[in-house]
Parts: sequence; structure tokens; C-alpha cells
Amino acid sequence: MQLPERYHDPSMPADCGERVKSSPMPPAGEEAGAAAGQNSVADDFSAANDRAHSQTDATGMTGHPAEPPAPNPNPLSRAKVFGIGLSKTGTSSLTQALRILGYRSIHYPPLDNMLSILAGYDAATDTTIACCYDQLDVLYPNSKFILTVRDVKSWLVSAEREFAGRPVNEGWKQTVRTYLYGAKEWDPGKFADGYRRHCQGVETYFRHRPLDLLTMNIVAGEGWGVLCSFLGTPAPTQPFPHCNSTRYASACDLAETRPCPKG
Repeated sequence: MQLPERYHDPSMPADCGERVKSSPMPPAGEEAGAAAGQNSVADDFSAANDRAHSQTDATGMTGHPAEPPAPNPNPLSRAKVFGIGLSKTGTSSLTQALRILGYRSIHYPPLDNMLSILAGYDAATDTTIACCYDQLDVLYPNSKFILTVRDVKSWLVSAEREFAGRPVNEGWKQTVRTYLYGAKEWDPGKFADGYRRHCQGVETYFRHRPLDLLTMNIVAGEGWGVLCSFLGTPAPTQPFPHCNSTRYASACDLAETRPCPKG
């Protein structure tokens, strides 16, 4: 999976509002970035589709130690579910909740081989999924999208514990950070702006499709009720999982997710 080239320019804010031709007013100082690159949505999706398929054919699983599970016998029997909230918004908890509901779920799949990996899963979550939600919407029609959110001040506190002093070296992780936050290293101002832009971009993108997007605040206590209603599944009797994802590997992450620093 590749991000559109025009989002890679570090001099431009990674404004999710560019994904659609009509977007709300961006945060102060972002007007120039939001106005750049106004290609049609159809052109963006077509190019993303072509690049994504060529990337899958060319790379396979090279460079990753663990092979993904075999694809489900009937991959169309259940639409995929994508958790498109950023790290530190309850993505590990959502991943575990989806597993409890019977979805074969992966947390934080690597960006460079994403499509090969997703072939073996019903659901995927976290930042690498969040930065590609528009492409995934085209590649996997009829999928469901879950935006996990929390108060931005508390998110910054948690994000600082996770990201400050922990630089990433892999190129694809640097790409994800630059794309979402406009910075490769921890910067509270840029990360806060990136958080707001992402949430605004998601809400704008799905503004005419309320049945396809659930905005969910797990940190504030939302759980089985809203999630199961959205997915059309019965609520389990066990408590909703709340995972400590501050560390590199959450206690809720199972063997199929390789522990690694977030991008």
C-alpha cells in the first residue's frame, strides 16, 4: 500500500481534507496545505488502486519474519472492518473486541505489505490503516469503518509517553508519521494538529454515509453497545476489553500481531 505522492512532501501539512474536494475550514495556518492538489476523488482512487495492486504483486511478504494466516475460504462472506483511529485512542482494545466477536483481526499491519497481509484477515486497526482509509474504501467495497477518538488533551499525554524519545528508522513508519502529523519525531503541536485533521477528514469523507462509519470513544467508556449495534452482532456477556497499549506490545495483542513501535 502506498500513500499518494503529494502527501509525502514534508513541507506540506498532511491534511486529510485534501482527500475530498469539499472540506470544512482547516485549522489556522493550514489553508495553503488544504488548498493544494485538488485532483478529483475519482482520479485519486484510480491511481491509488493501481499503485496498491502493483505494490502487492511486487513485494509479497518479503522482509517480514512472520507469514500472514491463509485467506479465509470465502473472503466475501463478511465485509472487512477497519479501525481508522490513531494510535493511543483505544485501537488495541478495539482489535481485541473484534476478535472476541469472531473477526480475524490484526493490529498495526505494516504499510509496505499491507494488502498481502490483509488477505488473511477480516479486520485491521491502528495508524497504518487510518492513513489509507480512502484507498481501503475503494479496494474493499461495503466495509465498515470505526474511528476511535478521545479528548485531544488526554490523547497528547498518552501519545507523548508512546512517541517522545522513540524515533523510528523504517522508511514506511517515517512516511506514516510525516503523512499524518507533518513530523517524523514527537512534536506536540504538530501531532495535535494532525489528530484534529485526521478526525475532521474522516468525518468529512463519510458525511453522506452514516451507516458506514462509527465514531467511538472507548477511553470514555463506550463499548459493546455501540460497537455491536453498528456491526449488527449480539453483544458478548464478557466485559469489553481495555488494553494497555502504551507499551510496544499490548497485553491484548495475540501472536498474529508482531510487537513493534508505532509509526
